[in-house]
Amino acid sequence: MRTVEGQSAAVPGLLMTKTEVAALLSVSLRQVENLRRSGRIPAPVMLGPNSPRWRRPELLQVLGLAEQGVQS
Repeated sequence: MRTVEGQSAAVPGLLMTKTEVAALLSVSLRQVENLRRSGRIPAPVMLGPNSPRWRRPELLQVLGLAEQGVQS
């Protein structure tokens, strides 16, 4: 099993795909990329050359959603 900085990549909900991030934010995949490039969301963890994943807790914290109890 792969780990990312000591955390299991198999833990459900810990890492989010670009599609999941887009759904959470109600934006397009292209807009997720624009937000990343502009620094408005954190850079993803790259599991492979074409496999970006965002840390859900970090993303929610940056967006100010963590304290609101957003559910997956």
